Amino acid sequence: MINRTVSLGGAVGQVIGMADYRDLDPYAGVATPGVTIGEREFWGRGHGSDALRLLVGHLFGAYSLSRLELDTWSGNERAVRAFTRLGFHEEGRRRSAGKRDNAARRGAGQPGPGGTSQR
Repeated sequence: MINRTVSLGGAVGQVIGMADYRDLDPYAGVATPGVTIGEREFWGRGHGSDALRLLVGHLFGAYSLSRLELDTWSGNERAVRAFTRLGFHEEGRRRSAGKRDNAARRGAGQPGPGGTSQR
């Protein structure tokens, strides 16, 4: 498995979040991308969506993937909206995972317009 992380910047030298992927398995054709915008003042400005779109495009372009898996706390409405806009859909929920319900979202197939995964 391969894992990578990069920092997302705001003003010069300011880190506002990170984009990463984990559990990359090129043999199974699957990976789990993620984005975190830690600085509250940058929430709701599209930075997370932009980073995820670029990361999804990179993963499909650099590896022979057939599927991406995302997970988030079901109450993270911003993440759920961003995932849905990029063509991901909910496949299930893990109950009581870390004392919160986690929504598992997946996108399959080749990236569509803008690098998003389409069915």
